[in-house]
Amino acid sequence: PLPLNIEWLARFSDLTWTGLGELKEVKEQSFGAEIASPGVNSSVGVLVARGTKRDAAPDAAEAKLVTKRASVGASHGVALAQKWYLRERGFYSDIAPHLRRWLSSDELSPPADVAPPAVLQIPRCASLGPSQLGSAAERFLLVLEYLGPPDWDASDSSTSCSEPQALSAVRSLAGMHGFFLAKPQHLSKCAWLPSAPIHVEYA
Repeated sequence: PLPLNIEWLARFSDLTWTGLGELKEVKEQSFGAEIASPGVNSSVGVLVARGTKRDAAPDAAEAKLVTKRASVGASHGVALAQKWYLRERGFYSDIAPHLRRWLSSDELSPPADVAPPAVLQIPRCASLGPSQLGSAAERFLLVLEYLGPPDWDASDSSTSCSEPQALSAVRSLAGMHGFFLAKPQHLSKCAWLPSAPIHVEYA
């Protein structure tokens, strides 16, 4: 449903990590039509859920989340052809759990003479939505952890990123890909993962 409601979240999402117990109020504001452009591949919204605390404390709890649906912009056809929505859902379903364990392990610690990588912030996923996305991805839906300042460091789009930011990003991405290169078994179930950035038939 649009907007999402209490009944849907209670049935199809896992909000354990938010600290919420029983949901009392849900409000979703969609920004899809306002930000739609050729470079945007999702319709994004912000969802605020309020309710009781999971630990039975008397005071209320609140969680801020992000909702993502299929784009309403010009990129929708490209997204369908290259299966972007299937891949994004697959990332949170099959890859993100391994990355979260990797980020909390000692495998991320670099040698003393190597600058540490940036900490990859991967939003926790409250709901993957339906597994069958529909012919126009009309059923595509992700409900994700909201990442905002000061925890999220974004570069200025008008000036691009600084050299330290670029190097930090490259080291982090190299570490992530190196993890799966060393442990390919973690990708064995990712049938949605292509052998090229786009499907070979379109390369």
